[in-house]
Amino acid sequence: MNTFKTFAEIDGQRRLVVEDVPFPPGALVEVMLVDSHGDTADADRWWAFFKSLQARSQARGLTDADIQAEIDAYRSGE
Repeated sequence: MNTFKTFAEIDGQRRLVVEDVPFPPGALVEVMLVDSHGDTADADRWWAFFKSLQARSQARGLTDADIQAEIDAYRSGE
């Protein structure tokens, strides 16, 4: 996947224009808008939650193979 990152400002009419992109005319591109000045409190709380889960004794011996087996079992309806 070819990725291009830039910053742009939303104008007074709530529009966004991105110029000089490195893709040919007519190319289908995926667009994701992220507020770069947003509040990080939610993300900080999620990271703290994930770290607390990882610290539990049940998670310490968990391997990638264990995780994949659980995903496969879920997908097969077990």
